[in-house]
Amino acid sequence: MASGSASQRPTQSGPDPLRGVSRAERCQRPGAVGGEIEWDVGAIEGWPDRRIGEIASAQKSLITRRQLLALGAGRDMVDRALARGRLHGMHRSIYSLVPFPALPPLAAELAAVLACGDHALLSHHAAAATWGFRPSLIGDVDVIVVGADCGRKRAGIRVHRVSELDPRDVRRYQGISITSPARALLDITPDLPDRELERALDEALIKRLASHAAINAVLNAYPHRRGVGRLRALADPGRPTTDTRSGGEEALLALIRRANLPMPEVNARVGHYTADFLCREQKVIVELNGYDYHRGRSAFERDHERDAQHQRMGYLVIRITARQLAREPETILVRIATALATRAAA
Repeated sequence: MASGSASQRPTQSGPDPLRGVSRAERCQRPGAVGGEIEWDVGAIEGWPDRRIGEIASAQKSLITRRQLLALGAGRDMVDRALARGRLHGMHRSIYSLVPFPALPPLAAELAAVLACGDHALLSHHAAAATWGFRPSLIGDVDVIVVGADCGRKRAGIRVHRVSELDPRDVRRYQGISITSPARALLDITPDLPDRELERALDEALIKRLASHAAINAVLNAYPHRRGVGRLRALADPGRPTTDTRSGGEEALLALIRRANLPMPEVNARVGHYTADFLCREQKVIVELNGYDYHRGRSAFERDHERDAQHQRMGYLVIRITARQLAREPETILVRIATALATRAAA
């Protein structure tokens, strides 16, 4: 905090203990004399606390060296603030006003973008996690730099340089420059196994972060990027989404696929309820009963009402348990395959 006028300072009784001490010495913490200097930034006139706070509040507690210099804080002042712990280094010339554990969500991502300059955007896995269709990853933050060199390598940042970026793929999210969900999906495609890519695509579609039209636009804008063929094959509007919600659902879906049975819709809305697996054309529903969720009288009554409504709508409901799935997978496949064939012939 900058020093106020003499009339605003607290009065002292008795002699001034700092009488005869130079201004530079007054800026040292009391215990520093005779040892390593620890600068007390709060005692340095001209430190623009309020203006720094205004900028940092809009930047997740972050501020850049360039911004500090523009506010009139000299280079020596910035260095003193770092030494005193008033600023905390994130990357070269990027600082936070609070220690790392106290930073708000996405501060590390914004710091990485700021560190890479005005032509940088959050991208790839970092963008996918920020949009919410991939889990957060621990490690380097992905940043795309468009048509420029961000300089030296920076610890904690994985830089991807591109010559150009379609303007439709440039977005802002919570004050962070970031690639669009569709572009992020394309960027991570080469890194993901087929099933993980399918889950990411379905999550983006279900959450309405991306549409089939937006994905096709990205594929057409970057036809030579790695992964275009794989993503195009999955982005067929006629393919049912496969957003499983449990390990049991994931295991049953894998079983159905290995048997080459017709692909069901997963967690599809039917009437007032959501069906675990739906073969809409054959009007067959498969419900997977996990013990924790389906035990007790209320669960029994809920399942009964669900099945009754679906049966009134003309659906055949097959219920299987997690234990049956683990111990009798072949029997389950026979039940499902028989039901599908019977309904298709009806």
